[in-house]
Amino acid sequence: MHRLNISLLCILLGLSTLAAEVKVAVVDEQVLLESYEKSQDFVRKLKDRFKKEEASLKALNDKIVDAERNLEKQLRILGPEKGQELYQDISRSKIELEVREKSLRETHVFSKNQYTMQVIRDINEAIEAIGVDGKYDLVLRKYIPSPSGGEPQKNVLFNSDRLDITKEVLNYMNAKFRQSKK
Repeated sequence: MHRLNISLLCILLGLSTLAAEVKVAVVDEQVLLESYEKSQDFVRKLKDRFKKEEASLKALNDKIVDAERNLEKQLRILGPEKGQELYQDISRSKIELEVREKSLRETHVFSKNQYTMQVIRDINEAIEAIGVDGKYDLVLRKYIPSPSGGEPQKNVLFNSDRLDITKEVLNYMNAKFRQSKK
């Protein structure tokens, strides 16, 4: 019995010595994604890029709404034959609107996915650089993406603030981004 307790004590002392030598950090990638200057720059560029097309789609939609409102009046004035032409023009405009809206959504999603992949690469590179420079043995994600695409799940149940290197990684990323813009 005493041998077992002594062995257990030796193992625990060995683990605590090992734990004292292991340098661990935690990173909150959600904060990095939201606060990274490149992310904010991308959002601005994306809005600017699609602003003209969104305005064009709104104008087309307004034109369709006006044409539908005036269709009944036009039918009385122009007669059923011309009214049929107007109705077909409205239908073609609606189809065009749907196609252009779908195309815009797909382009938006594609652009956002491309950007997200770039940012994730930047985050991973920054974490690795800070990890190597800071001589960390292990860097953990505070949250992991949900498999269903919903809210991220906690990966680390608890960590003290001294283990969190999110600000350091963010500062590194933003400095590197600013330097690339010069």
